[in-house]
Amino acid sequence: MTVRRTSGPAGRRALVALVCLAALSACGTRVEGTAIEAGAGGGAVRLSPQTLAQLQPDPAKAAAAAATGIAAPVTQQAGAAPTTTVKTASEKAVTTGAVVAPAASHAAAALAAATGKAGPAVAAPAADAACHADAAPVPIGQIGTFSGVAGPITISARNMLGAWAKDINTRGGLACHLVEVYSEDDGGDPARAASEVQQMVASHHVVAFVASEVPLSIGGFRPALEAAKVPEIGGLAGTSDFFESRWIFPESAALDDQAIGLFRQGADLGHRRVGLLYCVEAPVCTEVDKRARAGTVKAAGAELVYDAPVSVAQPDYTAQCLNARDAKVDLFTLALDGASVGRVIRSCQAIGYRPLLGTGGGLLTPAQATDPTLRAFGAVSVSAEAPWILNDTPGLREYHQALARWLPNQVADGTSVMAWASAKLLEAAVTHLPVAARTGQVTAAMLVTALGGVHDNSLGGLTGPLTFSPGEQHAVSNGCVFYELLGPSGWTAPHGSKPVCVTH
Repeated sequence: MTVRRTSGPAGRRALVALVCLAALSACGTRVEGTAIEAGAGGGAVRLSPQTLAQLQPDPAKAAAAAATGIAAPVTQQAGAAPTTTVKTASEKAVTTGAVVAPAASHAAAALAAATGKAGPAVAAPAADAACHADAAPVPIGQIGTFSGVAGPITISARNMLGAWAKDINTRGGLACHLVEVYSEDDGGDPARAASEVQQMVASHHVVAFVASEVPLSIGGFRPALEAAKVPEIGGLAGTSDFFESRWIFPESAALDDQAIGLFRQGADLGHRRVGLLYCVEAPVCTEVDKRARAGTVKAAGAELVYDAPVSVAQPDYTAQCLNARDAKVDLFTLALDGASVGRVIRSCQAIGYRPLLGTGGGLLTPAQATDPTLRAFGAVSVSAEAPWILNDTPGLREYHQALARWLPNQVADGTSVMAWASAKLLEAAVTHLPVAARTGQVTAAMLVTALGGVHDNSLGGLTGPLTFSPGEQHAVSNGCVFYELLGPSGWTAPHGSKPVCVTH
């Protein structure tokens, strides 16, 4: 099945992941999104100070990379990044906080500018043979709720997009153009998200937004995006908006399909009596319950026997565990953040009640997923992208290689693979740009047209097959998701990297 542009409601990522992320945004403290420029192969990546520290390279390795034309892997370091100026023959000086080598065709010039010494000649990639040396960079935007309690869940999407920019620039850029990424924190505020979209388009002339994380701020993000006529490629929203706008190109299955997949995985394991705890912190949380009552549980071959609203700030969930036990719930679905999931299982364990859990793998940080109590309960999870724990498809191998090269201290997770898949969808679209784009300006309108040329493309096994057709107004789900299972030994993938198409 494919994702194409047509009418019809839907959303993105696992149901509980979408909703809980929005709730977390509402509950978290706001951190000012002061932007700092960080180099990405000669371009600018606007990142927070925390993220900049994580992307900071080892200076010795960066110098060696400049000499070889290969960008050095980054390591996480504490503290502020040093400021260094790198200048190439064809670029203006760019003040950067994280120095990486430009594309190979500019490496010798970068070394000479940085050290005052001539380096060995470096051959440009074959794909750059017809590239113009002064091709303008392609500015890419990203909006996300990267602060507050949501930060631990979302920050890897920001890191991964920055790493992708470095990676693509070492490969010659997009259609001969280096990439610049501007990433801003919206604090979960729709008005702030709208303002940031407007500013990026007006000031930085971004031609696409990629891997945005806007579950709470979609109400401001979407209208601003549509007014600017700039596409969003991939990303995460807690509503159906990602499948209702002609300017949004999801890299995933729809919200309802992911919900069905989550409940069906539990039912396939013999757990058909579903209970649901959903947060009260954000209106979108109630959508979980509405959709479950409206048929996503039934469509999965299961039965909703208990549901209740709760708060992510609640210190104890004993009453809810007692009610679920009395209702004979054997698949306890938790639309909560990872920390709250931990409190739920301890409340249930205290009364001797241990159901199988249903949650979003992206909601649990890698550290939370090591909790032995959580592993003893077991949890089913569904994702829109191939399981981050696997390495058996070309797309997954490339993801893990990039992670190891650019973010060696960041553990693979569902959020970072989402960001990588979103960026790879942009790459797939760029292959459909006209030849003239290699020397001329790449525009938002060009990218929208090029996305219409993506057909039956799984991005090397990162997603279910994606298709977008020119002129269609909305995306429709391919109905394909991926299963994960958390058990005593950690995460596993019951169906491997093969998508499960639940509604077609």
